[in-house]
Amino acid sequence: MPARSRGTVRVLGALLIALSPSMWGCPPKGPPAPLGAGSIDWPFRPSTVSIHPLTRADSDGADRSLLVMVEFRDQDGDPVKAIGRLAIEVRCAAADPTETSVEFDLLDQATNRSLFDPVTQTYRLRLDRPWTIPPAPGSTVSIAATLEVSPEERISGTVRVPW
Repeated sequence: MPARSRGTVRVLGALLIALSPSMWGCPPKGPPAPLGAGSIDWPFRPSTVSIHPLTRADSDGADRSLLVMVEFRDQDGDPVKAIGRLAIEVRCAAADPTETSVEFDLLDQATNRSLFDPVTQTYRLRLDRPWTIPPAPGSTVSIAATLEVSPEERISGTVRVPW
């Protein structure tokens, strides 16, 4: 081996030895630590909730279900995932004066992942027949989404969907 190549190998070997200890101190990769309860000063937390325009009534034969797509945005207006308890309230005053409420636990990682749609960056929630008397064709359904981040903090949004 020529002297020049041996010198290069020695320099590279010394460099590897010098860098190795700094790499040993890196913490192992894994899920982030939980943020805890209460008010969290985190710029990418949800600050608004809205019902996405793709929310619609789906026909499943004779019965209709409701596909509710909920979108959360941070203080900069960018879509974000949410952590907390999400309640969806459905009301169709003309047909059934009662209000139906369904809760989704977004604190559970498996539930959160399964409901989040990365393409639309919304939570896709299917509500099968959320009323006792279906709304009349041409009427509207009121949908409200409320995220409870902590007992002191809630954000909500409402929309009316044509039936």
